[in-house]
Amino acid sequence: MTNKALSDIKKGEKAEILGFECGQSLCQRLCALGLSEGKIVKKLSEIRMGGPVILQVDRAQIAIGNGMAKKIIVRKISE
Repeated sequence: MTNKALSDIKKGEKAEILGFECGQSLCQRLCALGLSEGKIVKKLSEIRMGGPVILQVDRAQIAIGNGMAKKIIVRKISE
């Protein structure tokens, strides 16, 4: 499987977070939201044209901006 940005996976797909392409402050913000390397996330929905991306992480649902989602590198996993 190829690595891709979280923004590139489709609604309903699961992926493992491999890393981040961002500065320290954004990485800390994502970590505070429960997003860290090795976590499995499921994309629940997205709003077209740069709107928020809604994810399930563990038992929580979070919304992040599309720009943030583009900086999270993931590997799609099969269920």
